[in-house]
Amino acid sequence: MAEAEGEDTEGKALVILVIYNRTRSGKFPDTVKGVISQRNAFTSYSNGRYDRVEPDADCWAALDLIQETGWDESQGALYFERTPEDGKSTWHSRNLERLFIHGNHTFYTEKEAKDP
Repeated sequence: MAEAEGEDTEGKALVILVIYNRTRSGKFPDTVKGVISQRNAFTSYSNGRYDRVEPDADCWAALDLIQETGWDESQGALYFERTPEDGKSTWHSRNLERLFIHGNHTFYTEKEAKDP
């Protein structure tokens, strides 16, 4: 809720899947709590919004979409950010591989290492 309140059900599910993808990646903590509380990982956790909001019915529907049907359109995304309205370059756009945009978020994965 704290990261994807304005998104549709699939947009909320994609944010959840980024967290799940991180737990399985080997590059992040292996628990949901570890991922969301990792320093500087999620703005809503570090600014306290995470503790001030409650998941609404659509958040639970997003979780059900993933858990009950196995829906996963995340393409393995490990990062997301609010898509800049002005199209300006961001840390994410400069350092990661863009996968897709859904709603107000752009989703990314790490760039593959190039052979020398």
